[in-house]
Amino acid sequence: MGGEAQKILAEREVLYPKITEAIPEVIGAWRGLQRAVLRDGALPVKTKELIALGMGIVRQCKYCITNHTQACLDAGATREEICEVFGVALLMGGGPAGAYSRFALGVLDELLAGGDGARALRGAGAGEGCADGFCGAEAAAR
Repeated sequence: MGGEAQKILAEREVLYPKITEAIPEVIGAWRGLQRAVLRDGALPVKTKELIALGMGIVRQCKYCITNHTQACLDAGATREEICEVFGVALLMGGGPAGAYSRFALGVLDELLAGGDGARALRGAGAGEGCADGFCGAEAAAR
C-alpha cells in the first residue's frame, strides 16, 4: 500500500489543528459528540470502533477507514476481529464495500507492521489519548 495509512494519519496531525482554529465552536461540538459516543457504555469502546469501521467501509471513506482502524487497534481489537468487520460491511454494502474492505485490510496490515512509527501516529496506546478519536496534536489541543 506504500504508506497510505501513514500519510492519512500524518495529514490529520497537520490539518486538524488548522480546522480547529478555523471553526473552533463547530469542532468543539464535534469533539463533545465523539467523547459522548466513543466511551464505554452498554457497548464497550472497542465494539463501537468496530461498528464505526464497518460504517466507514460502507460509506467508502478512506479517512474514516484509516482513523477507525487505528482506533480499533488502540481499543484492543485483534486483527481477526477487525477482519470480521469486512464481511459485515460486504454484506451490508455490496461490491463497493468489498473494494474498500481490501483498502481497510491494507491499512490494518500497514498499521500492524508499522512498529514505533505507526504507534507514534496512533497515540500513546489503547485508551491513552485516542479514546475520543483524537490523537497526537489533536489530543494536545483539547
